[in-house]
Amino acid sequence: MHITTSDYSLPFLFIEIGNFILSVLCFRHAWRQGRYPLFIMASAMIYGFVLEYSAVASVPQQYHYNYFIFQLPGPVPLGVALGWGVIFYAVTQTAMWLAPPWALRPVLCGFLAVSMDFIMDPLAVALNFWTWTESHYGQWFGIPWDNYVGWFVVISSLSFMQVLGFRWFPPGGKGLFRDFLVAFLATVPAFFADKVIMDAYEWLAQLNPEALPEALIVAIFFGFFALLTIPFIQKFQQNHSADPVVLAVPLYTYAWILVTFFATALYKKFPELVIVIPVFVILGVLGFCWPYLNKILPLKLAGEKEENNKFKSWLPWALLVFFAWFFLFHHEKGIIGQVELPKDDAFLKQEPIQWWYWTGHLETVETEEPRRFGFEIVFFAFKGFDAQLAQTAVTDVTGDSFHFKEYVHFSLPKEVPNQFDLVAGPGNQIIAKGGNGKDSLHTEVDGYVLDLAAESTKAPVLHYGGNAHPFAYGGNTYYYSREKMAANGTLKIGDKAYKVKGTAWYDRQYGELYQAIVKGWQWFAIELEDGREIMLYDYRGKYADVERYGSITGPGNQTRDLGPNDYKVEKLGEWKSPHTGCTYPMGWNVTIGDLKLKVEPLVVDQELRAQHHFWAGPEYWEGAGSVAGDANGKAYVELNGYCREVEGTIDIKQKARMPLQQ
Repeated sequence: MHITTSDYSLPFLFIEIGNFILSVLCFRHAWRQGRYPLFIMASAMIYGFVLEYSAVASVPQQYHYNYFIFQLPGPVPLGVALGWGVIFYAVTQTAMWLAPPWALRPVLCGFLAVSMDFIMDPLAVALNFWTWTESHYGQWFGIPWDNYVGWFVVISSLSFMQVLGFRWFPPGGKGLFRDFLVAFLATVPAFFADKVIMDAYEWLAQLNPEALPEALIVAIFFGFFALLTIPFIQKFQQNHSADPVVLAVPLYTYAWILVTFFATALYKKFPELVIVIPVFVILGVLGFCWPYLNKILPLKLAGEKEENNKFKSWLPWALLVFFAWFFLFHHEKGIIGQVELPKDDAFLKQEPIQWWYWTGHLETVETEEPRRFGFEIVFFAFKGFDAQLAQTAVTDVTGDSFHFKEYVHFSLPKEVPNQFDLVAGPGNQIIAKGGNGKDSLHTEVDGYVLDLAAESTKAPVLHYGGNAHPFAYGGNTYYYSREKMAANGTLKIGDKAYKVKGTAWYDRQYGELYQAIVKGWQWFAIELEDGREIMLYDYRGKYADVERYGSITGPGNQTRDLGPNDYKVEKLGEWKSPHTGCTYPMGWNVTIGDLKLKVEPLVVDQELRAQHHFWAGPEYWEGAGSVAGDANGKAYVELNGYCREVEGTIDIKQKARMPLQQ
């Protein structure tokens, strides 16, 4: 992705430039401390880079970075690798000055590091610094739980191996090369320790998510180490002179978090973080300042004031109870909530844009020569305009014809708990009612009258782990699908009625989608005969290589997310609409790992065109297709934005070439 300086937001520039400055200060500080702290910091940077590289280069990707000033291989931003070293240096120095038992020092390092990551990561994801692309069983404000467990394990294990190494080979003197070896060689056993612990954690998290929620596992994990730490808190050293360089790392980070959260108005969208962020900032500052507590606060050493002893004894236990409550009862909250079913099938009055979308493939039954059809029914709701746009289409594959209709209503849908009740057109020509995977559909267009009952045969697929996905160009979306619905009903064509059966694909999407809908995209809903369903999409424009996502759901309902580099779509040809003059790709080769598929339209002209006059568009191509190659099947493909420039502006040249008669 090509990024210019104008693409960088102020929050990104402040954290990135601040990170570079802090790196220089910490390098200088470490050099003056006796060299071996410099080796500790440098080893953490290299170790952090290796871990980041393995995550962004994995197949499928666990996450990917959207912004960087200087790029390392992977691609991993240089600032991220520097950040590993800076944070590791700050936490190891602070833990050393607390003077706990040597085996407890790595645990303190882990807690101090996680105190920053717990509240920094949600903001970074909300601001689209990076995007998670891998499905996870649980989330903490849109971030996978294993990210935080991993942070604690990585920091603690590396610190433990280095502490152990320097206990055997004390640093200093003339053994600079020995100090270098101890610091860097500690990364090898630390890596294997990380691997063993995280593999065990992942196995436990996947064992029985319903009986043993991942949030409970995380609460037990952190609670165990907290219980090891609390008895020693009153014995920690509190008379060290304040070190401005080491303190600058957490204080700058916490200041950035607070200023960014409130200055960018994220607090309006994420009200729950209004409580979480200040609490973690206070706790983090308290933790990093604990070695200097008697220097900067009017507290005396243990034993001098009874009231201070009471304060120090009950506070840790109170905090442990608070976090146990927060972990257990707020673990399913995404960055602005998580998908909740069947609740989110209903019209959600707080969402700016939302839609309910059905496409499908039908075939007549009890006829000598079966006829094939495709269908589309979609309802859009726009909160800002208090308007609905309903569109419907029937593709007569056997008759090689396409029929569509649309209606605009300046009202919003009914609010029905856990259900939708959608109607449009004079005499309710388009109807969609139901919810929770049992839908009743009706549409009338050009003499085709379709009545269907659609029922899910698989669990819904929650894209992005059921959390909000922030777009690189602004806005966000929630997105889930019922990809395998059995469809049965009747189709009347003129005076003749047919029984039909087939499959329907239901898409539900809502969020701040105004920026997205003008960009344009290509979207594929692929149903393979072997029981797999594949969803893919690519957004058009400057962020096309970032805003790519997909999923594969197997016969057993196991879904795997596909990141931007996990699949490839190549067009085979083009088709120019005689109605609008718009040129669409037509025919595609789809490659997902070793799976190679060829998708082709069953009818070429399946373009829907705006029939209202309230706003521009939409004009888009959406139609039924066939799938061949390594597996056979059927597909629905949507091509949106091909009558506009890729950034959403009107294509003036193309409009000038449009035929006068439509």
